[in-house]
This record gives sequence, structure tokens and C-alpha cells, in this order.
Amino acid sequence: MLNGKKLGAAIDSAIVLKLETGAAKSKAEIARHFLIKPPSLSDWVKKGSISKDKIPELFRYFSDVVGHKHWGLTADEWPAGLSLSAKKDRQRGNVEALFKNTDRLSGLLKDLVIVAKAMNERGQIELIGRAKEMAPNYPADQKNSAKS
Repeated sequence: MLNGKKLGAAIDSAIVLKLETGAAKSKAEIARHFLIKPPSLSDWVKKGSISKDKIPELFRYFSDVVGHKHWGLTADEWPAGLSLSAKKDRQRGNVEALFKNTDRLSGLLKDLVIVAKAMNERGQIELIGRAKEMAPNYPADQKNSAKS
């Protein structure tokens, strides 16, 4: 597992991803989740020092945006139930739910899933976020206009 400044950098980038994906609204919200004050969260980043009892929750909390490699762990060291494949399935499920019962977008969904499978983790997260932004604006008559 990473330690020191490398751990601090890993925590910082996980925080950024959590905020970028909208899974957390602020650093203060993240600090509250860990039952610490924002200055303590800043210390985690600056010093790469975190209480050992917080580490399992650190992995769990950020597992939607980063996996075992991010923390310098092997797949065997990663806590059970936090597998990357489960995370990717959850992300794919989010996209599928977004387009559920929407015939006009079924082709787009299939294309997005194909593209997402070829992307790295961060690319998948960005793609899903972009799809969520675009879906409400997607024209209802797109399917018909594509046939023209």
C-alpha cells in the first residue's frame, strides 16, 4: 500500500474524482463522512498520514471512483466486495438505468457500452458523466430523423 506523500497524492486524486463525478458535493462533505474536520482531510492529503482504523472506509468510500491499483494494492490485498469488476458493472448499470425504457437511445447505449469497455477507469467515469449530461437533451425524434 502507498504511504507518505504518495498516499496523500492518491487521496487527493480520489477526492477530485469523487467531486468531478458528483458523488460528493464538497471536501467538507467528504470530511464529514469520515467524521473528521476539513483541516484533518487536508492533512491526509499533505502528509499522507491517516489513522489505520479509517483505511478500510477510505477504500470503500472511494471504491466507486478508484480501485486497488490506485492505492498501490494487489487484487488479493483489496477488501472483499470492492472488486473493480463490480464497480464497472455498477457504472454500466448506471448508464443502462439512465436509458431504461427509451427505444430512441438503445443504439446509443450499445455504442457507449462498447466504447466504455475499451476505456480506462477514469475515461469510463467521464463518459458516464457526459452521457448523463447529454441524455435529457437528446431529441425525441432522433430515431426518426436517423432513418431519413
